[in-house]
Amino acid sequence: MREVGLARLGRSGRWVDSCGYCRTSLCQRERRGGPRGGGTLEPAKRADTPTSESVEIEREEYRRQLAGLQAELARLQPRLLRSRHALVVVIEGEEGTGRRGITDRLIKRLDRRTLQVHSKAEPTPRERAHHPLWRFWMQLPPRGHIGVFEHSWHSELLLERLEGLRPLARWHRSCREAGEFERWLADDGAVLVKLYLQSVGKALCSAAGSDTGHRPSPAWRAAADELIARTHHEHSPWQVVPVTCKRSARLEALRRVLAALHGLGLA
Repeated sequence: MREVGLARLGRSGRWVDSCGYCRTSLCQRERRGGPRGGGTLEPAKRADTPTSESVEIEREEYRRQLAGLQAELARLQPRLLRSRHALVVVIEGEEGTGRRGITDRLIKRLDRRTLQVHSKAEPTPRERAHHPLWRFWMQLPPRGHIGVFEHSWHSELLLERLEGLRPLARWHRSCREAGEFERWLADDGAVLVKLYLQSVGKALCSAAGSDTGHRPSPAWRAAADELIARTHHEHSPWQVVPVTCKRSARLEALRRVLAALHGLGLA
């Protein structure tokens, strides 16, 4: 597997994956649009619009790779259970980048008896009476199990920063507390995979190649950039998945999770 890192994208200062992944012919808008901004990302190459036959080949290749990744995840799940390590997958990202689609493909062939998925939900009165991280602590998977968080403690931090719900000094402290929370998980043997889905280019294309129309506001992106910078640690690094098309992002996200499992020596 490739070594994953973070780098800044051109003048915008946004964080991107330094591997420069996700340059596929699935995104027809980007293929016609030519090169993108600088940084570590290579510009997309111009190409003629493919025929419906070539699009069908791309779809079949996606399905083939997806089936292989899902089979490998299913094969390693019993080994994870015996290893007594918990796997915590955090999936964050910009609106329209396909968090739910990644979750669906990640868990499709997994045994649900040792798997929990946590989506967005308003905290209960009991949860509000505790520290903000308490409810997430109660949702953590037991050793040997897998927990997928589509809405995590980072979602809460991003909302607070974007809407100014807390004084800046208090928000900075919350970021430090999130790092300590993740340190506790790592010290207990948990494997934490933090994925951030970031759209690349002027518009995000769907798996079918059409423009979804999702373009995060500058304020949202600035808040996300600051959150990533303050919560990126050696024991819990962010892995940014550039998204031009959702098919490529789904495959790459599954590869990142598999890399974490292989890192435990489960292969």
